[in-house]
Amino acid sequence: MAKPPASARHRLTPSFRGGILVGWTKRINGAPKWICSAGVAPTGALADAYYEKHFAELWVPTAAPPAEDPQDTPMVDLCNLYLKRQRDRVGILDGIGQRTYDEYEEALNDFCQFSPSYRSGRKIGRLAFREIIPDDFGAFHRDLGERFGLDRFKKFVTIIRSTFKWLGGDDAPIRLPLPRYGGQFSLPSKRAVRIARKKAEEDNGVKAFEPVEIQAQLSGRRLTCEEIEAEKKRREQSHRGMSTKFRHNIKGANTAMRAMILGAINCGFGNTDLAELPQSVAERAIVDEWIDYARTKTGAPRLAWLWPETRAAWKKYLAGRPEPAKPEFAGLFFLTRFGLPYVRAGKDQIGMQYQRLLRMMRQKRARRSFYSLRRTYRSIACEIGKELIIDYSMGHVGDDSDMARVYTVTEQRTELKRIAQYVRRRVLNT
Repeated sequence: MAKPPASARHRLTPSFRGGILVGWTKRINGAPKWICSAGVAPTGALADAYYEKHFAELWVPTAAPPAEDPQDTPMVDLCNLYLKRQRDRVGILDGIGQRTYDEYEEALNDFCQFSPSYRSGRKIGRLAFREIIPDDFGAFHRDLGERFGLDRFKKFVTIIRSTFKWLGGDDAPIRLPLPRYGGQFSLPSKRAVRIARKKAEEDNGVKAFEPVEIQAQLSGRRLTCEEIEAEKKRREQSHRGMSTKFRHNIKGANTAMRAMILGAINCGFGNTDLAELPQSVAERAIVDEWIDYARTKTGAPRLAWLWPETRAAWKKYLAGRPEPAKPEFAGLFFLTRFGLPYVRAGKDQIGMQYQRLLRMMRQKRARRSFYSLRRTYRSIACEIGKELIIDYSMGHVGDDSDMARVYTVTEQRTELKRIAQYVRRRVLNT
């Protein structure tokens, strides 16, 4: 019997033993990889089909000419069109930030890599637009609900629906109709959101901090009796010195983190707000007592009074501020010890370092992060402040046609300082 040649489509190589076909292999990155036995695929055509079904991640189809019908375009290409559009908007005046783009990319990659069980391992990204059915959206919707919390779940659904909406608009290079979601790929109702958030709050507590917890983060805490006993036992077992984890006083935040915590609880700065804070704005605020600039994320005007403790912490950090690693980072106030931005390319060093601090302070809880300090500020400020004034200090976007937002500078600063002083008394007991 003549030996069969390599498979026609994927060039799988037949393997023989004693002149008998025993299986199929393919050279991947210079090394042969076993694909399947001859019993599974006795012919090259069946081997090709098996390869596409079980080794889809290794199958990179050759570039095909543009489809005459846009609905024959693979989903991964359609998602890349939308990502290219968003990438071109990063950093421009009326565009988006890098972190927002990273969220778009994460959501669409997750969608394209998802493989419904009934698709036999075939990923959504490899399907043509016309092949997408409501069950695909329903399966992905259920998968998101199992893997993510409510906020991230809503964000992914919104991004994917926005992609298809853009593909049906005038700005897209091709025009496609909206897909059939089948009622299985929608945002949760307001009632469902309220129920989910209430349950999460009952299970894990609120996302805000108590004033005493923030005080501990800034100043540190003493060891508990249990920790002292554990350290005594450790030393009785011939261990020398005191472990790094157990000290007489557990230190609080370092100079940089202390400055950022005070900025967050003083006037509601978030992670990205601090990472993108211009050095010129911070230096002027240390002297003038006022943060006054346009928030980078929204472009909304931001005005807030800085506590004496915040100004002192920022001044101390500025004295030892690391040198920027690149000239383009020179305008940022907060830099890591390597001279890099704290938030870049999807990596949030502020959030990571703050989580380590919370673990050390024994304050680590679900649903609480550095951004919870911003929520804490808002919660305390709302006890006495006007909503519109608090929005102004946090850089929230308002309705420009709402005349209630039009105040004189004197009225704004008087009210903002009163709110900041109240939050200071509640948090620092001063």
